[in-house]
Amino acid sequence: MIKNTIKYFIDKPKVANLLLVFILLIGFINMARIQNSGYPTINFGIVNIFTAYPGASPEDVELKVSSKIEEEIKTIDGIKSFFSASVENSSQIVINLDESRDYDKTVVDIQKAIDRIEDFPAEVTQKPTIIEVDSDKTPVTEIAITGDASYSVKRQYALLLEKRLQDNAKVGSIDKLGYLEPEVKIRADQEKLSQHYVALSQIIQAIKNHNIRMAGGDLNSPGNQKKIVIHSEFEHPLDVGDVVIRSGFDGNRLQIKDVASISEGFEPKQTETHFNSKKSINLLVQKKPAADIVETAADIKVIVEEFRLTLPDNVEVTQVVDFSQEVQSLLKLVKDNVVLGFILVSLSVIIFLNFKVAIWTVLGIPISIFTGFCFFSSFGVTINFI
Repeated sequence: MIKNTIKYFIDKPKVANLLLVFILLIGFINMARIQNSGYPTINFGIVNIFTAYPGASPEDVELKVSSKIEEEIKTIDGIKSFFSASVENSSQIVINLDESRDYDKTVVDIQKAIDRIEDFPAEVTQKPTIIEVDSDKTPVTEIAITGDASYSVKRQYALLLEKRLQDNAKVGSIDKLGYLEPEVKIRADQEKLSQHYVALSQIIQAIKNHNIRMAGGDLNSPGNQKKIVIHSEFEHPLDVGDVVIRSGFDGNRLQIKDVASISEGFEPKQTETHFNSKKSINLLVQKKPAADIVETAADIKVIVEEFRLTLPDNVEVTQVVDFSQEVQSLLKLVKDNVVLGFILVSLSVIIFLNFKVAIWTVLGIPISIFTGFCFFSSFGVTINFI
C-alpha cells in the first residue's frame, strides 16, 4: 500500500506538488485561527455542588439539604465516589466521576437528579449550583474599582461594568471580591417589645407572612380559566417597617416600625480588598472555554477603556493584572524557538548534504508541522504552554 502510494506520487510529481501547496495553505490558515490558551483543556472529573441555606445550623444543613442530594445522586451511573461538607448556612458536595464513563452525560444526570428534589426548606431560595472543575476555570484579568466615592457608589459602577463585560460573547463567569450584598437591618427595641408584649418570633413570622409570592390555584368559569397568584412582595426594602404584627377590632394596629428601627445597609464584611492602599471592589474575569484568551483580553481592555469615559471624577477603574500578557510572552518564546530551531536545522542540513536533497529535507519540517495544524481544530487542540 505504502509502496504503491509512493510510486504514484513519483509518477505524478505535479499532484505531489499541488498536495504540498494545499497542506501548507490549509495549515497556515488554521495556525492563524487556532485558539490560544494558557494550558490545554483538562477535565479533572470533579463536580462541586453548592447549596446556600441561610440561618441554618450544620445539623439542619446535613439533614434537610446534603442528605436529600446524596439520596438522589447515589443512584446515578458514572459516579465513582462523593463526600459532603455541611457547615453553617451552606452545603458542599464533591463528586468524583468515573473516568470510564461520559463526563458530560453524567453531569447532565446529576443536574436532572437535583431538579427532582422539590422539598428543600423554604429558606433555600436558590437552586444548588453545579460547577465542573477543569483547567478552563482560570482568570483572564482582574479589574479594580477604587476612588474617593462611597462604597455604594463604587458598588453601583462595579455592577454596571460586570453587566457590560457579560454582554461580551467571549467572557464567562465573573467573581467579585470585596463585594457586599445589600441588607436591611431591623434593630428591635427591647423596651418597646416588652411594652407591647411582642416577641422577636412574632416579628419574624409577620415578615414571612407578608413577603410571599405563590400560586393560589385556578379560577374556573364557563369558557374561561384564570390562574391565581398571591403577590405580596416588598416593593422597597424599607417597606418592611409597615408590616403589621397584630391588629385589633378597635382599629389599633402594631407595625414593625413601632417597636424597631429599620435601616438599609450591606452584609458584614468577611474580607476587604485594597488596590494601591485604597479600598476597592475587584472583578476577576474568566473566559468561556471555547474563547481565545488573547482575543478575550483585548475585548475586555476595549470595554474597560470605554467604561472609564463614563465615570465621575471620584471613581477609578484599573486593570490590576492582565493574565493574557504572560500567555502571549510564553507563546512568543515558543514560536521564536521554533523559528530559530528551523533556521539552525536548515543550515546544518544544507552544509552536510547535497543542496537539492537538503532543500527537500528542510521542507519536510514545515510540511509536517502544517499537516498537524490541518487537523488540530478537528480534535480541539489549542496553542498553549505545553
